[in-house]
Amino acid sequence: MTLLKKHLAFTLVEIFIVFAVIAILVILSMPNIMRVRVSMNHTQAKAALKAIGTALESYASDHGAYPSGPSYLLGSDPSYLDINYFEGEHNGYLFAATLDLYSYTLMAEPVSEYAGIKTFILHTGVVFEEG
Repeated sequence: MTLLKKHLAFTLVEIFIVFAVIAILVILSMPNIMRVRVSMNHTQAKAALKAIGTALESYASDHGAYPSGPSYLLGSDPSYLDINYFEGEHNGYLFAATLDLYSYTLMAEPVSEYAGIKTFILHTGVVFEEG
């Protein structure tokens, strides 16, 4: 009577095959992950523009005109914005504002193509997309 030996370990070849399959799946999913990230950055940039626009409209409602600069939205009492979008990068976008007494133009421009591929412009309440 012979006894059969059972091998309870994986061979090195089997482990390499599992790693190769996982690596292929990760490589195939990377474009989708990047696309979702860019889409998320677009959504956050548009939301930030709308928040800034709402703050400008609130300021104009309280003071009868738009502020001469975005710093008035942050340093006033009450503060119209909690985040200073005009300093540094926010979710892959840089924000700029052109303000006069009765209109405004806000721009959100992507820092790189990995952060976003569209430029968003908010002109006195209306959002436009470029790119």
